[in-house]
Amino acid sequence: MAVQVLIPPHGAGEEELVVSNLESNQTASLAVRSFDPSVLVSCSPLCAVSAQLESQLELQVQGFPQAAAAGVQLRGNRTAFLLLSSSFQRSLLILRFLVSPGPPLLVPSWDSQLTIVPRADPSKLATLTVSYFNAPRVLLATFDEQGGSVSIVFDQPTSAQLGDLPCSLLLRVQRMGEAPRCSFPDSSSLLLVLGPNAQLLPGDQVVVLGGQLRSINGVSSLNEEQNVTVLAPRSPAPPQLSLLGPNFIGECDEAILAASAPSPRPLDFSWSCSNNLTVSAMLAGRRESSVSVSASLLLPEVTYVIQVIARSFLGGTSELVAHEVTRKSVPPPLIDIDMPPPPYLPSSQLVLKATAKFSSCATSKTPLSFDWTVTDAGSGELVVQRKGPLLFLAPGTLRAGKIFQVLLSSRSSSSSLSVVKSLTMQASSLRAIISGGNKTVSRSSLLLLDGSRSLDPDCNGDATCTQSEIYEWSCWLEDGSTCRYSSGAPVVSSSTAKTFSLGDAGGEGEKRVEQEKGGRCGQNKKRRENEEEVKEVQEEEVVVEEEELEALQEEQEG
Repeated sequence: MAVQVLIPPHGAGEEELVVSNLESNQTASLAVRSFDPSVLVSCSPLCAVSAQLESQLELQVQGFPQAAAAGVQLRGNRTAFLLLSSSFQRSLLILRFLVSPGPPLLVPSWDSQLTIVPRADPSKLATLTVSYFNAPRVLLATFDEQGGSVSIVFDQPTSAQLGDLPCSLLLRVQRMGEAPRCSFPDSSSLLLVLGPNAQLLPGDQVVVLGGQLRSINGVSSLNEEQNVTVLAPRSPAPPQLSLLGPNFIGECDEAILAASAPSPRPLDFSWSCSNNLTVSAMLAGRRESSVSVSASLLLPEVTYVIQVIARSFLGGTSELVAHEVTRKSVPPPLIDIDMPPPPYLPSSQLVLKATAKFSSCATSKTPLSFDWTVTDAGSGELVVQRKGPLLFLAPGTLRAGKIFQVLLSSRSSSSSLSVVKSLTMQASSLRAIISGGNKTVSRSSLLLLDGSRSLDPDCNGDATCTQSEIYEWSCWLEDGSTCRYSSGAPVVSSSTAKTFSLGDAGGEGEKRVEQEKGGRCGQNKKRRENEEEVKEVQEEEVVVEEEELEALQEEQEG
């Protein structure tokens, strides 16, 4: 039964409210606390403490009578509070008290209500919420869909610094591959990128070391060591499988079929032949990525369908991929594109070569002619058309950040062949240049460094390229320390400006150069906007004249 009670106006303080049921002759009572709005309470530094350790808090209470310094009563609804001292300073009542550890609750944090009642005037009671924080705990560790990394999620935001860190600081590194990498993308999750030859599997345990992390506000105790079982993702990514090999072989040849898919771990392959039991039995049990099929197993002019499927260590299964092979008395040659290893950069010349492999059964090799076609894979726009066994792509022909399809076609008197490959163009390294060479300047001179010749090779000479760039300038002295202004701020700059002036940055004479005769000033780092990696750095040496430095030192000592 719910009862609404209208409480008449009354003074601040604590009173007992009695509710009676006349029909059943039952009564119930509860304490009603009314607060004076002129009483204000604040904590120093935070109204937050560790849930595992005793902590001290200091309160500043405004609005209590000065006589309250003689004694107050503390009441906690969930934990105990012990008053250590009380004093009155400039109309503020300063209370220092000890907070006992909280109850063992398996939650990141919880609140406890503290009521403060001055014995001199109980009507001036005040309340305060004190938050308790447990040490961070790992909730779960899960592989990503590809199996290349593990996300370790904590139950709360932690005190971890965002960015990269050595894995050995937080993890006991076992079965994680060569040179695994760790980082905090946010304060509540740790990303473990597994290295090559990693052997970590779902169900294995990762040891998260203790004594490294606190709650994000720093008040909790340090985390304890945990053994965390790594889970498989809910939906492992299926391998994106491709299958390459000849479609025609001669009676004295063999067909070598190679399956591949991007994967951080070796895949498990299953091979079969959908229309011939003999060939299928020969392929059964093969688990490697490539197989060979001898022409002696194939009937002339019969097409055999070779199939393969791939499975990842996480259980992701690819679609079934098929490839047709036909035995010919004299098959056509196999053509291919010989490509240099990546990366492919727009600022560098790229040379592609057409190759042809004739059957060992062929008694003569018919001359072939080759046609090249390069198109934008996204838009289908034609970019280049050429003839001949070699394709030269000059710098600037292909744009960075795009994928291009290269089609090689071949014609002979008896056959027409083609092959397609992809080119993924990556951004070239930026080139940072400081004009003018090394400089010798005096203290009173305006130091202006010019980085306007810095360039993006992918945009050089291209009027349509509108890349936005940021120039980062820094300075350090001969001993390796950072140059600083007299205010203590480092001599740095980061903006779209291509020049850097010490006069603009801090004012004449503010550069701190005491007892230092020279340094390297004007490290120019040029990067694209929204890119974190600095591509190239150039530095110039700036020597400040000794006479001026001595004058400056005497001036400072005077």
